[in-house]
Amino acid sequence: MGLVVTAAERGAGIGARLIAEAEAWARAQGVGSVRVRSNVTRERTHRFYLRAGYAITKTSYLFVKQLE
Repeated sequence: MGLVVTAAERGAGIGARLIAEAEAWARAQGVGSVRVRSNVTRERTHRFYLRAGYAITKTSYLFVKQLE
């Protein structure tokens, strides 16, 4: 599942409303936490989630080897 707000709409509070609704739904289902993944290059997105109360708990790399 993904959460994407178009560039033209970013900063208008849409993302905050989307995660609030997702969290409310998760609580109603008895879910105890929400986990989000974000590409390491998306620094603005990282700040958004930090402001929303999320914490960075892990970093990782993706390794790919092209085979002939």
